[in-house]
Amino acid sequence: MYIPGEKAIYDLLNITFMVDEEIQAWKEVHDWIRAMTFPKDHSEYQNLAALNRYTTLGKTTGPQYSDRFKFYEVFPISISSFAMSSTDTPDNIITADATFRYTYYDIDKL
Repeated sequence: MYIPGEKAIYDLLNITFMVDEEIQAWKEVHDWIRAMTFPKDHSEYQNLAALNRYTTLGKTTGPQYSDRFKFYEVFPISISSFAMSSTDTPDNIITADATFRYTYYDIDKL
């Protein structure tokens, strides 16, 4: 029986993002998932702390936050594959999907 005042349960956060030619964004989400689950061996888990940095044009910076939404205790739970073809032109935009779980979020005024 549900009653008011219990903990809120939010749906999953699903995003679609562009895959750049160096596959950097896709690889960062993949490595994050892999470090949390260490499918090969426990040493992969040690890399989790190193993934808490962001790079912009090759420079390591602090965490990047959204101007509007702040998600708390967010972590990826899945990432899709993406298709590449020898017939792709430079104008083709390749995308991938990632799904995240989080505890809650706040919306900031712009």
